[in-house]
Amino acid sequence: MDKPILESSGLVDLQEEGDAIMVDKVLTFPHLRSGIMVHRPPFHERHERQMPAEAVYETRKIASARLHVERAIGRVTTFRILKGAFPITMLDIAEQVFQVCCFLANFKPPLIKVAE
Repeated sequence: MDKPILESSGLVDLQEEGDAIMVDKVLTFPHLRSGIMVHRPPFHERHERQMPAEAVYETRKIASARLHVERAIGRVTTFRILKGAFPITMLDIAEQVFQVCCFLANFKPPLIKVAE
């Protein structure tokens, strides 16, 4: 998602203290409220032969979390109503349709198996 789209969406304004945002390498947020964490993969400096071990570990953690987010989004998009073009006559209820699909996706088995 690009920065102008993110800013115009109002999502950043909905963040509360203790929330976290996962972003790509190129996004920066100079005006976030305090208490909001931004998880961004570390940059690899051109002058470095390889990334430091700590940066590699952080990159793997973020990549793992991102994979789970993408899987969750994939579950939501399996609903037929969200595939293809959305009828313009239903545009006024598009947000509610998406929310219902998200709620229903939560009734599917967990994405991550919890060790007992």
